[in-house]
Amino acid sequence: MHIDGGDAHEHAGRDREGLIAEVTNYWAARADPMTSFEIREFRNESRAVLVVIQQHC
Repeated sequence: MHIDGGDAHEHAGRDREGLIAEVTNYWAARADPMTSFEIREFRNESRAVLVVIQQHC
């Protein structure tokens, strides 16, 4: 899930690849200095994982 501007939405396919590229650039200090990300991981009893990325601009 990606939260940007208050709305949560799921990314799939190329859209997910684009989000991963944005986060990778942020970690490598190549992103817009006004952008930041918070990333959280949630697991249920079955160990299924949900990753939530909140983007701040």
